[in-house]
Amino acid sequence: MAMCRRVTHLCVVLSLLWTSCGNGGPGASYASSYSRKADWAPGIPATPASSDKVVRPDQMVVAFSFGKEAVARETLLPALKAAVEQYTRSATDTTKAELAVKLRGFVPGVASVDGKPGWRATVQGELIVTLPEALDYWGRSELMAALLQVGEQTLLAAEKTGLEVSISAPVVRLKDPEAYRAELMKRWVEQARAFASTAQGDRPLQLEACAPPGAVEQQVVTVEEVVLKLAMNCQLSAPPALPQ
Repeated sequence: MAMCRRVTHLCVVLSLLWTSCGNGGPGASYASSYSRKADWAPGIPATPASSDKVVRPDQMVVAFSFGKEAVARETLLPALKAAVEQYTRSATDTTKAELAVKLRGFVPGVASVDGKPGWRATVQGELIVTLPEALDYWGRSELMAALLQVGEQTLLAAEKTGLEVSISAPVVRLKDPEAYRAELMKRWVEQARAFASTAQGDRPLQLEACAPPGAVEQQVVTVEEVVLKLAMNCQLSAPPALPQ
């Protein structure tokens, strides 16, 4: 029974170890904290767990939505299409960067327009900018500032045209985090085995009952770094004692 209690305790410790390490920190919101007025204090980014991997992000992304109301339903989509295309042109002209637009959602509905029955529609998407490998911290920061400028100008123009516009702050990310799945699994197993080797008593501990891992998650540290994480859950157990 003593061994059972000890193993259960180790399972809890193991679970806490890999669910708490590297979760956030003062630097976790660097890339999404740019605004008109700084409301955060500089800090040192949290040290990633040994099972995590720090990589260089290759995309900068801005989420947007454009909405409009009108009595004539057939005028909505052409107006929204023109607005998205104008936003894309402005971003291209300002940043001189390689970018693409990915439309993700369309929300239609009814509305009252000047007391008359009408329609409304909203399109949602992402502006995706490719980050060259050679682009350093200052170049990435300048690109982020340029995208914020375009967003601000688009919001001001929308006030004059009756469009409802929402544009997020730019964030960096890795395009294909799943490409690192095998390496992250290897790192996690090595760390788990090292922990088991240190924590075991008179009988060796082993990993068992492992649940299928989830998606590879990424956490922004700076404009030059994201941390990749793979959540895994296994139990530590000791083999049954041999009969005396």
